[in-house]
Amino acid sequence: MKRSTKIIFFILELVSGVGIGILGTKLIIPNKPTLDLNLSIITAFLTVMLFALIGIGIPGFIHSRLIDRNKLFGLGIGKATLGLGIGLVLAGILSTLTYGFLPYAFSSFIIPVLVPILFGVIGFNKGIKTFANTV
Repeated sequence: MKRSTKIIFFILELVSGVGIGILGTKLIIPNKPTLDLNLSIITAFLTVMLFALIGIGIPGFIHSRLIDRNKLFGLGIGKATLGLGIGLVLAGILSTLTYGFLPYAFSSFIIPVLVPILFGVIGFNKGIKTFANTV
């Protein structure tokens, strides 16, 4: 597979992860919060990450089929979940450190949403390329 096709699938996984993550959260979480603030924030982040994992998995499945590594799709999803978790912790740290000197949109939306999904996409692509010589 060409390098340009891999880059296109990487971007497609990232865009669909963000899009489906935000859309799924908008559909699931009610407009009027019924929970307290902390629980609402945790629920929203977990919902974004769950739907982002689905968003990464849809084009990721097509990608793994095209490169004949569909047996490693489960490992890719597992590594994407691990990447989302690591990215979420890193995003929390980055948001806390950059809150004072970056614009509000960066420290409250771009870093907490894009960093975990980027780590999830990287984890998925590393997962389907693991053991490439043995499969």
